This record gives sequence, C-alpha cells and structure tokens, in this order.
Amino acid sequence: MRISFAGGGTDVSPYPQERSGCVLSATISKYSFTSLKLLDSRMVKISSHGTQRAVVLSCVEEAVLDGEFDLAKTVLMEFSPQRGIDLFFRNDVPPRSGLGSSAAGFVSLIGAFDAAFGHRLTKHEIAELAFKIERERLKVRGGKQDQFASAYGGINFMEFNANGVEVKSLCIGRGTLNELEKNLVLVFTKEREKHGTDIIEDQTDSFRSGSSTVGGALDAAKQTAIEMKGCLLKGDLERFGQLLHKGWEEKKKYSTHITTPFIDGLYDAARKEGAIGGKITGAGGGGYMIFYCEPDREIAVRERLTQLGAIPVPFSFEFNGLESWKVE
Repeated sequence: MRISFAGGGTDVSPYPQERSGCVLSATISKYSFTSLKLLDSRMVKISSHGTQRAVVLSCVEEAVLDGEFDLAKTVLMEFSPQRGIDLFFRNDVPPRSGLGSSAAGFVSLIGAFDAAFGHRLTKHEIAELAFKIERERLKVRGGKQDQFASAYGGINFMEFNANGVEVKSLCIGRGTLNELEKNLVLVFTKEREKHGTDIIEDQTDSFRSGSSTVGGALDAAKQTAIEMKGCLLKGDLERFGQLLHKGWEEKKKYSTHITTPFIDGLYDAARKEGAIGGKITGAGGGGYMIFYCEPDREIAVRERLTQLGAIPVPFSFEFNGLESWKVE
C-alpha cells in the first residue's frame, strides 16, 4: 500500500496528457497477498479473507464479471491459464480507504500469475497491466500512481505525461528517513462515503469544463510535489510538513466532497496538538489521514485523534515493492 504525500489528482486523465503531472509517494508495511496453487484439473477456485463463500468454476472460460470477485476474474481472464488453479487473496486494509488497496490487489494477483506461469513481466509492465485492467476494463475511475507505487515500492517521485510514466526512486539520507517515519502519524478516520468515486468524476468533469479553481489547484499540487521532493532530498522536514498542509488546502478545491465536518475536526485538533500538516491519503470523504508532526509531538497528536474517534495505524516504510516466491 502507499501514502501519497503530494500531487495526487495530477495523475488522473486528462490532466497528465494536457499539462503533465507528478506525485510524491511512499509505500508502507501494509500489503496485499495472493496465494496461487496449480491443480491437476482445469477447475478454478477463487476465495478471499472475510468472504463467506468461494467461486468455483469448471474452467477459466466460465468466468464472467458479475460483481463477485471481479478483481480476480479479470486477471484470470487476462492470463487464461489452461491449468486449474486455487486462488486466495487478502488485503491488510479495507477497500476504498485511500491507501491504494485495489491497485495493490491487482499488482499482487498479476505478480502471482506471472510467477506461476513464467511470463517474466517487469515491474513496470505489471503496473501498466494493473492500470489497464482496473481503469479501462472494469471502468474504475482513478489515476496511475497506485499501481506503480505498489509494483516498485519505496519513496518515489513519479511523472505522468502523454508518453507514459517515469518512476524515480529518491535517495534520502538515513537520518532524514528515520525522522520522517518517527514524526508521521497515520490514522483511519471512518469508512469512505459512498460517493467516493464521484469525487474523481467531479474533479475530472470540472477540469474538462475549464474550471480555473480545479485546474489551478491541480497545478499547485504539482508544484507542491516538486518542492516537497527537494525538501526530502535536503532533509528539510519542517518545510515538508508545511507543504503537506499547503497541499491539503489545494486538494480541498478539487471537489466539495473531499472533506467532511468530522475530517475537518480531526485536522484542526491535530494541528493544535503539534501537527504541522496533513491530508487525506486517497480521494477523500473518509479513509486514512496522514499527519507530519513537530518532533516529539507525534504521541500527543495520536492520543488526541484517538480521543476523537480516529484509529492510529502503526507502519514503517517499505522498499521492496512487488515480491513473488514459490513454495515447494
């Protein structure tokens, strides 16, 4: 899974094709897991943690997109294996919560199929395929950052334009990295509002219609990501926190559904306790929030947010990205 620090929204078409976008993000120790077992028959079994039943097919050709395990079925149909499989998957975080869990799920599934059937796709190719399946085939609105963050892992500055995606891993000093991780607070606020997808649609429709407010906010978010990248490379974490706040102020201009009174209350309380800046990590309306705090104020911020009903989530940065392995 990933935390998006700045630039989110500039990876959503048509903005990157028209103006070029960029995102600064980091992957964290929350994962999507897929287990794939090859069978001697052509039977296909699909199950996941938290569901009461499994889907069982006599062969891959029986797979249809009917709202049940469509995420797994689309990957199954893409690879169309001629051998039966028993597929199980799970995520560490709930869907639609702002950490890119659906994209991580697609990357995990594709990685398992790729390893099992020896296609040897690169991480970049896996991310592209994950995007194609989720955004183009299943018609789920969103950008490209999640798939590439999940596949590559680490703290990355990603650039998006009409020619594609470029992922640049940042070489950050160990002291800066440790201090950044120590002073960040991640909390789960509440389940995202059901109109969450409409936030992306609202943002996209406003940009297409020529809204200067949304277009200007996206331009500002891009510049914030660029400046924030420089802060991490220089070790200027106080300015990093200030930019996190600036980016949140711009993000709220994307759509009227980005924030809620509850989210605003959490944000204001965190700032009073020592958070320099923060933001919703996904589209908005709920899910996870991240805060960068003044040194040694992170505990006070965490405790106050807990009092208000948020749930603190421990994490560490993760740098490996997609990993696949075989068990004899």
